[in-house]
Amino acid sequence: MFDFSSSSSNHNLTNNNNNNITINNSTVLHITLIGSPNCGKHTLAYYFVNGYFVSEMSFNTETFNKTLVHKSKEKSLMLQINVIDDLDKNMNHLIMSDIILFIYDVTDIYSIEVIPNYIKFINNLIHRKDLQCCIVGTKTDLEEKRTVGQKQVDFLKETLQNHHMPFYECSCVTGDNVNQILEEMIQKSLKSIRNSHSQSHTSSSTSSLSQKFKRLSKRMSLNLHATSHAETENNSLEMFRNQLENKRREEEEKKKQPTTLTNQNNNTNVNNNTSSDSKFSLFNWIKKRSQSLPAPVQKK
Repeated sequence: MFDFSSSSSNHNLTNNNNNNITINNSTVLHITLIGSPNCGKHTLAYYFVNGYFVSEMSFNTETFNKTLVHKSKEKSLMLQINVIDDLDKNMNHLIMSDIILFIYDVTDIYSIEVIPNYIKFINNLIHRKDLQCCIVGTKTDLEEKRTVGQKQVDFLKETLQNHHMPFYECSCVTGDNVNQILEEMIQKSLKSIRNSHSQSHTSSSTSSLSQKFKRLSKRMSLNLHATSHAETENNSLEMFRNQLENKRREEEEKKKQPTTLTNQNNNTNVNNNTSSDSKFSLFNWIKKRSQSLPAPVQKK
């Protein structure tokens, strides 16, 4: 728990990166007050910081700072409270907000009628789940001048029922509910921020595991593809070897065929020569035989 009775102010804080930051073990929360002119925004912000009432006509600043020290003395909470009249000119403060208070004046019915327009503007600008918002009515000490009754409050609640915003009314003159509003909204904001960081860490861990799984799957896929590719290469190489071997055998067969034909021709020639020689030898034998025979006797 933070001690709201012990505080210091006038710390100049800037944050260009995150909505919620930590400086030297101190958490920084950005609180923004939005409402119609003269609805008591500056008075409420000053009371948040200093704990007492000062007329709104005395203010010439739109930023208030406060440091709350944890009861353990080990950490502190630094508040930067911004009061905004012109939304378009304060986009940076709006985007950085951790807590937004929509302010209306119980003595000015117009101030509550414009609240839905402010909320619509913020919803279109900020989409963070850890942003905490509430509706705050001021100047309840002026009960005799009240123009905002229960009817208008109920209508606003019905209009904003999907936003689940708490409603408060307070008085900076008497101090009624002022510290309660600040304490409850801070506690809700810190809890929301812790949950958001926890979910972000879980999501980051899950994402990390998912990335590791994807990398592993991709690596396995590459290995399988490489193995398959290697098998295909081996099969192709084996087929190529077989083709070379078959081609070599065909060439050897072609080389053998002319030799065989030559041998066949030679054999034919030999046979022919042998046959011729045989015929010639028989002719000579017949010739010689006929010469050796006695001459035929001629008849008288």
